[in-house]
Amino acid sequence: MEMPSRKKFCLLFGLGFFLSLLEPLALLAMGDDIAGALWPMANRSLEWTYFLRDWRSEVFGLAIVSLPLAISRSNNSSAWEKTIATLVLGI
Repeated sequence: MEMPSRKKFCLLFGLGFFLSLLEPLALLAMGDDIAGALWPMANRSLEWTYFLRDWRSEVFGLAIVSLPLAISRSNNSSAWEKTIATLVLGI
């Protein structure tokens, strides 16, 4: 998979940033105060935090598997890095 061009990457980043703020901006436009407009975003953040705390061993296991897998499949990795990543995947 190729990286998008710098201009396209910046455009996608800006679009994602705008989409994340769309709900609070709409709530502000409808007359909510700043605390009421930001509360749904903060609540979702807290829900993700609690979810990740409850499933911390599963998230750790996923990281243990995905990091060596990403290193072993990378084109920029050296032979030693790929060997170590493959060894970790085997364990």
